[in-house]
Amino acid sequence: MKNTSHQLLIILLAVGSFVTGTSEFVVSGILDMISVDLNISIPAAGQLITVYSLFYAVGALFLVMATSKLNRKKVLLSAIFVFILGNVVAFLSHHFMLLLLSRVIMAMSGGLYIVVATNYAAQIAPPEKKGSAMATVITGFTVSLVLGVPIGTFLSGHVDWHYIFLIIALGTACLLLLLYQLLPRMEGHSHLPLKQQLHLLQDSRVISGLATTVFWILGYTMVFTYISPLLRQTAGLSLEMTSIALLILGIAAFIGSRFGGFAVDQWGPNRTISISIMIQMLALFTLFFTQF
Repeated sequence: MKNTSHQLLIILLAVGSFVTGTSEFVVSGILDMISVDLNISIPAAGQLITVYSLFYAVGALFLVMATSKLNRKKVLLSAIFVFILGNVVAFLSHHFMLLLLSRVIMAMSGGLYIVVATNYAAQIAPPEKKGSAMATVITGFTVSLVLGVPIGTFLSGHVDWHYIFLIIALGTACLLLLLYQLLPRMEGHSHLPLKQQLHLLQDSRVISGLATTVFWILGYTMVFTYISPLLRQTAGLSLEMTSIALLILGIAAFIGSRFGGFAVDQWGPNRTISISIMIQMLALFTLFFTQF
């Protein structure tokens, strides 16, 4: 396969990461609208993100293990197809439980897609560009914060929020057709047994790394989940200003992830992680005083 074909496929895989990320995070930008439309409280609406996260982590892990021996192309395309169905269900949902079901479908299929797409990118790229290919796919997920969420939030001010998921479904359907035509076949492989994977948890360094990741993500997502009502009801921002604020937040996240790689190379992982955690602690502490 020619180099240009490699690049095109990796970009398409990154686009898939973008739409899955947008579908996950866009709820944060329209949480108050969902709350009003479905006649539920904002904390209840926030469970849409909690449920997504749980099934993304646990459900997708199960699917990755269960499908590891199957043809990678079929698994990837099936994940995208189910993801499209999840967005269609969200578009048709006018009841909280149905919308909750759509989040479960999107989480499991989206999580499976990210894992398989990242591995696919590494396999089809030249040996010297495997890392770059994997980073490109992950960057697509990050860019969903920069563009997907603010655009989705802005559109919700002009069309019913249900149509955001229809737009995602239609765009993903086009991606599905392109990948079906262009993606090469790739056979599955046996996975590491669960017992051996759990054995890794005996390493204190692994536990420390997982705990740090959990608390870091927890601090970030607790704020981001309710960012829309926080900006619109507490800060009094308009929908357009909220979209701009989300855009700035996404750009900051993108810059931070790029700078993080540079910092690790210059200062090492321990120092970089310690400094970033301290900055997040300070930001969360400062946020407390903005409520008065």
